Amino acid sequence: MPRDAIVRRSPRVLLIQRIVPAYRHGFLRALAQQVDLLVVHSAERPGSTVADTEPEGVRCIRVPRLYLGAARKSKRAGWSEPTWVLQAVLGPILAFRPDVVIVEGSVGIVANWPVLWLRWVLGYRVLAWTFGYHPNRGLVDPLPLRDKVRVALYRAADGVVVYWRAGADAVARYVDPLRVFVAPNVVDTSACRAVLGSLEQEGRSEVRRRLDVRSRFVLLFLGRLISVKQTDAFVRLVAALRARGVDVEGVVVGDGPERESLEALAAEVAPDAVRFTGELTEECDVGQWAFAADLTVIPGRLGLAVSHSLAYGTPVVSRTHPGHFHGEGVQYLVDGVSGAWCEPSDESLVGCVAALLADAVRLEALRESAHRYYRENMSMESMVDGFLAAIDAIRPASIAPSERAEERVGDGTDG
Repeated sequence: MPRDAIVRRSPRVLLIQRIVPAYRHGFLRALAQQVDLLVVHSAERPGSTVADTEPEGVRCIRVPRLYLGAARKSKRAGWSEPTWVLQAVLGPILAFRPDVVIVEGSVGIVANWPVLWLRWVLGYRVLAWTFGYHPNRGLVDPLPLRDKVRVALYRAADGVVVYWRAGADAVARYVDPLRVFVAPNVVDTSACRAVLGSLEQEGRSEVRRRLDVRSRFVLLFLGRLISVKQTDAFVRLVAALRARGVDVEGVVVGDGPERESLEALAAEVAPDAVRFTGELTEECDVGQWAFAADLTVIPGRLGLAVSHSLAYGTPVVSRTHPGHFHGEGVQYLVDGVSGAWCEPSDESLVGCVAALLADAVRLEALRESAHRYYRENMSMESMVDGFLAAIDAIRPASIAPSERAEERVGDGTDG
């Protein structure tokens, strides 16, 4: 195509999400600065403790959603959910006429297949955005039927954007590696920096006083209150440490279907020692607890909470698990650098945390190391760049590459 035939405009990108949780706002705002973005989403599932929200400054359309099939127990989510979900996304696609459509790479989203078929008529490209595989089993031959469908979806898409390198490597065993891209899943690092600056001016002791912290040590759990997070082990940890004479309290930031049972457990084994805040959607509210805590302890599956904790210089402690278990947060937990690993038992977790709290010099050094590791390895820019690399690789020939893509070519880097 002649050079002057290239359209000099930002690519039109339509991003389809089941819901838009508050933790995605920073990413969506950053992406919207680079492309002409429209987000299509639906209201949260009835009874869900994660609200569907719309980020300020980003064009969004909320569409109807229909649940299909009998409910099944989701080991990952911790609740019963329908097998299939159908969103009314074709109308926005026809109206917006995108160059690229980004879909969630989930087997249960029925609309993905019509979206893939319609591209042959409308000429757009499709990216599947995914964790890579089911956390409980990976992508291992022989593939069960559900994973065969998952791989078929990845192959049908023009490209696959994966949360983390391990997931991308797994997908690349079944899909052309040149069509697999990594966009590291992180929190809004710019928002964290702003909140951290304000908290550092206030000082940790003053922040703790304002939060009515009355113990010498504070342990934080950050995440959804679902079975795979093993928050019950966090509650038992606080109880065991107090039984050893450690002046410690626990704070649980998050909500989910297990909250009621966890509060009952805390009242039984650690009365008045574990505080439940519920879900906090404002960064200043989450950040103050991450800043005030000595350690973040997540006994179960690691995800986005690891980067959230490290953003405030708070190391993370977790337990190893055999086989496929942890989420993308596992890549950021480096033993002795950004936190500590212990064996799967409750006794090992108690011993590990007790040793860290007993050694003030070691704990402070680990805090400094954790924050340095965060600054050097995590940024919202890297997540956006991963998407831009994928969009530029598959965009229609008539659309010019993004400015960041041209910068990568100009400076001789590969992004």
